[in-house]
Amino acid sequence: MDFCRLFQAISDKQRQKILLHLQEKDCCVSELVDMSRISQSSISKHLSVLRNAGLVEDERRGQHVFYSLQCENLKSFCREYFKRFECCHGLFVGEEEKTGDVSLMIQPKSS
Repeated sequence: MDFCRLFQAISDKQRQKILLHLQEKDCCVSELVDMSRISQSSISKHLSVLRNAGLVEDERRGQHVFYSLQCENLKSFCREYFKRFECCHGLFVGEEEKTGDVSLMIQPKSS
């Protein structure tokens, strides 16, 4: 997993706004332009960075391409990154109950 690419992608404030907006609903570029008030080419570049990091997915629907947040990828990236730190081991306990995935449970290291 390329954490540098992930953190570079989410470090930009405009991309953070895009991700938060896509969390609410799938959008085409023109909707994101209206929301952000930046140029279409800038939005397209931001979406390319987010897509290359695995955080958004695109799908053609008629004449438009819609973008959606890849929630499972985002959760997986966060889980994988933060479980590397002992102080974060308890953050994802309980997630396995929601998803049924026992591999998500992170247990603190025994002392």
